Amino acid sequence: MLNTIVLVALVTRAAALAPVRIPFRYTSATTTAVNNGIQRLWRNDRLVMLAKDDSNPDNQVTSVGGLGELPTMTAEPVRGSIDAGEAFNYRRLLGLREEYSSMRQDRADYGRIDDAHTTKRPFLNWKARLQLVKPATWVPLMWCVVCGAAASGSYHAIWDPGQHSSECDTITRIGDTVISWNVLQAASRDALRGAGAMLLAGPMLCGFTQTLNDWFDREIDAINEPSRPIPSGAIGKVEVLFQIWFLFLSGIASADLLDRGSGVAGQHFITILTLMGCAVSYAYSAPPFKLKARGLLGPLSLGCSYITLPWLCGHAVFDATNITPQEIFVAILFSIGGTGIGVINDFKSIDGDKEMGLKSIPIILGVDRAKMAIIASIDLSQVSVAMYLFSIGKFNEGYTLLCLIVPQLAAQTWFWTDPFTNDVAYQAIAQPFFVSGILCTALAIGRA
Repeated sequence: MLNTIVLVALVTRAAALAPVRIPFRYTSATTTAVNNGIQRLWRNDRLVMLAKDDSNPDNQVTSVGGLGELPTMTAEPVRGSIDAGEAFNYRRLLGLREEYSSMRQDRADYGRIDDAHTTKRPFLNWKARLQLVKPATWVPLMWCVVCGAAASGSYHAIWDPGQHSSECDTITRIGDTVISWNVLQAASRDALRGAGAMLLAGPMLCGFTQTLNDWFDREIDAINEPSRPIPSGAIGKVEVLFQIWFLFLSGIASADLLDRGSGVAGQHFITILTLMGCAVSYAYSAPPFKLKARGLLGPLSLGCSYITLPWLCGHAVFDATNITPQEIFVAILFSIGGTGIGVINDFKSIDGDKEMGLKSIPIILGVDRAKMAIIASIDLSQVSVAMYLFSIGKFNEGYTLLCLIVPQLAAQTWFWTDPFTNDVAYQAIAQPFFVSGILCTALAIGRA
């Protein structure tokens, strides 16, 4: 028998202060493996238990079947555990990471049970579904769609209905304001196109990417973030796969509608971008590709998916014919900077990544060299874009971009001292200046 097994039950609020009695039955389809003192148990290819095992120092892989019923055991509720009746923490609901010290304590001291008979899921299960799509991660993609629209130079601003008026327009004067009704209609149409592109990039495609990634990362999440919906049992396999396919097909349909509404006959540019993004998302998370486990390829693919592709989508919604190689190059430079920002999240996952055999940048380069590479990619990419703006005569925008780098440098000094503790503070301070630089550059390109 195991010397130490600590099982953690998914409990309701009413039972939050009392121990919970949990029956668990081994079946012929049950297997268990022990690695680095952590026991993982699967039933029909579904992770149903994660527990600490001190009785197997050699990390032997074992299997059990037909052992009958495990005696009912007592388990204390885990700090941050998920249940259908539990009030969700807002950070978890938005897809943000839990506090690092709490996560480490949870995975070191507790186990986890996810059994269909222990948790009655609510209809629609919207809280768990919302956690899977991580709404907090939609913002960068939606922002880059706006930047792409600005770079197109073809967006009619609804707050400036007098722009580009002509003699054939129906013009109304209200005081000193000249309103062109033709342009007002175009501005309203463009606002709907922009909203559609943001909906495509954020809730649909980013939600698809995050759900897909959580599905293929369910084992490592059981170690790094055991309170996530899949390892905690808040959502089942069928529900997760349905959500993945629903978001994928909805994204393809929305991209086709945007292509048809772009006004360019036979254009399928947005649909092609959508398929490319979905392919990169699958290759990033799923075997045999699993780019996230292949060193630099993972962060680079993530940076392009979060910046370059939504930028081009936002541009193509209004005019795909004037996308230039120079603009694509600028978007890629910002993607390199975004790659550095994305790698920051890997510091907190070093322990779990090592156990699962993933080759993240901090593991490959070491903590100090990884910090240096991250800061260099973020800063040099923005300086390169500023040099490009100077080369096309956009001096004001170039100097503005350089000024936006200064507060990022200040925040990077805090990140350098302790990347495990100060990563969230760095991103909260530096990212607004980084994304402001993207918009500044896009506006300069649109006015070139």
